[in-house]
Amino acid sequence: MKKPVLLLLVITISLIGCSKSNDDTPTNDDDYFEVVYLSEKYVDNSWYVGGVEFELDGCNTTKDLIGVSLGQFEKSNFFIDVHFAHYENLTDFENSTNESSNIRANSYVISDCFDNLDLTINFVLDNQALVLDESQNSFNKINKINKVSETNLQTTYSVHGEYKGFFKSSDNSITASLVGSYRAPLNVLK
Repeated sequence: MKKPVLLLLVITISLIGCSKSNDDTPTNDDDYFEVVYLSEKYVDNSWYVGGVEFELDGCNTTKDLIGVSLGQFEKSNFFIDVHFAHYENLTDFENSTNESSNIRANSYVISDCFDNLDLTINFVLDNQALVLDESQNSFNKINKINKVSETNLQTTYSVHGEYKGFFKSSDNSITASLVGSYRAPLNVLK
């Protein structure tokens, strides 16, 4: 009799410990990337938000740029991959935080040029890579940049922003919009 009761207790504790809340709303301390598509909200608050950094080509500047992952979403009919560009060195970054920020689409790390504070959303819908609809007013607004921590090698900032992007297929047969907000860490070298 003790074994079935003990087994039931272990299973119950496991289920409670592994359950996930349906509320993916980030807390005040979480880094996250949120996207709303067709009135459905998707939130990535995993290690991926700010967890992957890679070099970028800054064609319009001699300053070093770094890309940071912000979120990835995949459903049966769409895939969204988001990253943010920023200056790698502290002096360059601190002198540029008042610059405007662009929203881009279909930009790839290997072949494209980037500017400081560019937000790139690669959006594939029904197996078609969408482009930014230039006739609409897409935007990326950086609301706040806070210093979070500092070591002798780097300074970490938290960037808070909101965006809205209007997309279309190259033949104009598909149109879509994405809206959302984010809070992400940016590591800048001293």
